[in-house]
Parts: sequence; structure tokens; C-alpha cells
Amino acid sequence: MDKRAKKNMRARTKRLIAIGKIKKGITCEDCGRIPKPYSKKGKVLRSYLEIHHLDYDDPTHIVWVCTLCHHARHGNSVYNWDVKYLDPPPVVD
Repeated sequence: MDKRAKKNMRARTKRLIAIGKIKKGITCEDCGRIPKPYSKKGKVLRSYLEIHHLDYDDPTHIVWVCTLCHHARHGNSVYNWDVKYLDPPPVVD
């Protein structure tokens, strides 16, 4: 798929999130971590959950993943990331 088609699909996904058709994730669907919000001067800019498109033909076929897992999904297993933005995975009894 070409860059323009991917860009259009990302825009469609963001529109669906904005109108409430897609709910934002809370935890990483791969590792279960809860990203802490990143803030600058007291204003929350973003939390570190990212959208990974599983299928660029369907804007709803996505998973919410943390930055580490997103890079791992793209084959970048070694990524210089500050893990202070991530809470430890939840404990499962």
C-alpha cells in the first residue's frame, strides 16, 4: 500500500476516534502496561499508547499498543525508550 493510502486510513481512524466510534485504549494490548501521561508545563500532551493498524483497508482493525510494543511489531526490537512513562504490567493471580 502506498504512503498516501496509509495517510488517508490514519486520518479516517482519527476521525472515528474523534466522533466516538472507536474507543481509545487504556492498556497496551500486547504487554498490558498502562502508559503514564506525558506532560509539559502541567498540560497533558499525550499518553504513550499508539495505534497499530492490522489492516489498512479497514480503519477499525487496530490495536492499542505502547511505544515499545509498537516498535517491536515493526521489527525494531531495540529501541531507546525511557520506561519511566510506563507502569508495570498488572499482576494476575
